[in-house]
Amino acid sequence: MAIVGGSIAGLTTAILLGQLDIEVRVFERQAPGGEPRGAGVGIDLDLLAAVTGYIDTAPPYIRLRERRVVVEGRTQAERVEIPVTAHHLLRAFLHERIAPRKIVAPAEVVGLNLHEVEPLRLAFADGHQERFDVVVGADGARSVIRAGVVGEPLLPEYAGYVLWRGLLDEAALSPEARGWLFDVPALIVAPHARQQFVAYPVPGPAGEVEPGERRLAWGWYYGIHPDRLGHELELVGRRGEDIAPAECSPAILEDLQASANPHWPPAIQEVVERSLERGSLALHPVHELAVPRLARSGAVLIGDAAHVTSPITGSGVRAAMYDALVLIRALVDLQRIDAALGVYETRRISLARALVEQGRSAGWGFRLGY
Repeated sequence: MAIVGGSIAGLTTAILLGQLDIEVRVFERQAPGGEPRGAGVGIDLDLLAAVTGYIDTAPPYIRLRERRVVVEGRTQAERVEIPVTAHHLLRAFLHERIAPRKIVAPAEVVGLNLHEVEPLRLAFADGHQERFDVVVGADGARSVIRAGVVGEPLLPEYAGYVLWRGLLDEAALSPEARGWLFDVPALIVAPHARQQFVAYPVPGPAGEVEPGERRLAWGWYYGIHPDRLGHELELVGRRGEDIAPAECSPAILEDLQASANPHWPPAIQEVVERSLERGSLALHPVHELAVPRLARSGAVLIGDAAHVTSPITGSGVRAAMYDALVLIRALVDLQRIDAALGVYETRRISLARALVEQGRSAGWGFRLGY
């Protein structure tokens, strides 16, 4: 069995298959290592326990104690219990639970040759091909496996708004801002007409959770007409990655400055300013896609390859891990590949479409600011 993509969905699938002693290889496009980056993510500790089989293992995390909504200087708080970490820490945690020999990196898959009566063949960037009985497409929003499953190229569409997001060192902030943002770990939401700011503490680059060593994960949503994003959308289409400020056009950086809400608390204003000074932020044009099918002739889509939804739902990681669990459960219960993939598709496709629709509804108001 082949898993294309070392995403959260792909790594979760590999862990579960390893527990069943099923031979699997994970093909990752990028070599391991690199600078810790990415976004903050909520984690479901019970779900992680179901995946790993251990209730006392988890990546470093911080437990948020409040949800704090700030509107024009007024704050409303409620008690919550939300474990959060950084994406690279969760991915590293999952990566460590897979035998190194099962991970092939760097290995860029460029296509899937799908035949009804023959084994599947993966085509690689270096020109060679390999055959597999089952191929799991876990290669993200710009999936190369999706076209083989769906029957045609199908790419996510721009949703009409962007997300600036960053991870800012706690030590980069003033004592006043640190106190407001970190003393009581909180999910801070600052909505305003046609935009929204979200922030919360996460562990530091190596998993540090001590005061002064943490980071602030933050995101800022607002609408930008696609005509103003020609260069940026082209970059995303070619690379499938967030865009650094230095790569953005002057008009988009001007939008960033002009869209700052004067009603935000000083700490939020400081977060944006410090992030710009340090370059610790990136532009993510939000895209969406609900695919018409998830499985075909031994190939199956999971995670962002199966459903691209707005980060505003906060459900991407959880949905990806549940995709993997439902897929493996179907394979175990039915013991027949085609039947199992059909059951997986039936169980997950309506939920995937609902998740995408949830994101569309949540972000609809941002587009009104064109």
